[in-house]
Amino acid sequence: MTAGLCHRWMYFLRTLPNIPNLLEALECAINEVLIPALTDQQVTGDKHALLALPVCIGGLVLPNPAESSPLEYKASITATGPLVQRIVTQEHQPPDQADMLAAKQQAKSKKNQLQKEKQEMVKNHLTPRSLKAVELASEKGASSWLTVIPTLKRSGVQPK
Repeated sequence: MTAGLCHRWMYFLRTLPNIPNLLEALECAINEVLIPALTDQQVTGDKHALLALPVCIGGLVLPNPAESSPLEYKASITATGPLVQRIVTQEHQPPDQADMLAAKQQAKSKKNQLQKEKQEMVKNHLTPRSLKAVELASEKGASSWLTVIPTLKRSGVQPK
């Protein structure tokens, strides 16, 4: 997935409530086209749950958009709560930075907790060999190469 396309999807997930049914076609395309192109096999169940995890805990960040939509929307509501409160009450001063930071941290903490729970659930269904691979991929720095953005200037390739 290109970063720009992911950001567009994430915008919809964070700003539109009750859209999981609208994301079924996207999920189908991810499962039937993208993942098989990357893995050279059809992936279902626990393997797909593993691929949905963040890179830092052994996944490839290929989540089910229909499943993550309500979670992303709730996280957005939590993170923007202090600002929305100021707008509703028509206050002319922006919210306190500490309040905004605390709200963002609360949303991030909840998402991290849910990701860790998913990781543990996935680990319980893996073969010993797959479990070892996930543990190695979860070690600090092991997945950093997957999240690096290449510099196009050095390679001589010009961005489009």
